[in-house]
Amino acid sequence: MGTFFFKKPEARTFVISNNYRIRLTKISPLSASLQLVDEHNEIMNFPAGFHVRDTLYNEDLLQVAGMYVVSWMSNYTISVNDVVMAKIYNQRQFAIFKAKENVVGEYDAEELADESA
Repeated sequence: MGTFFFKKPEARTFVISNNYRIRLTKISPLSASLQLVDEHNEIMNFPAGFHVRDTLYNEDLLQVAGMYVVSWMSNYTISVNDVVMAKIYNQRQFAIFKAKENVVGEYDAEELADESA
């Protein structure tokens, strides 16, 4: 479907079915609002049976002021009448760099190779 970056300020709209579009907008470096929008990107009310579920904590989010607040730390499902329409996955990852010898705060540009295999 696409990606949403918490470091970028612009909102992103995603078509999750023929009937539903969601818009994610950065609130802070840790959270974003999830709203339902029409084909003109105008905010709509969530219909009965629309749910956003935090799958890490296995609980439904509360809708507040016409939006759901999601964070980069969890994964979510979006469902309507118990039918999952979309999933939001946090892609946690680290980039590991080797520190330059005897130089505080500087690192080699090349990532370290994974030697666990």
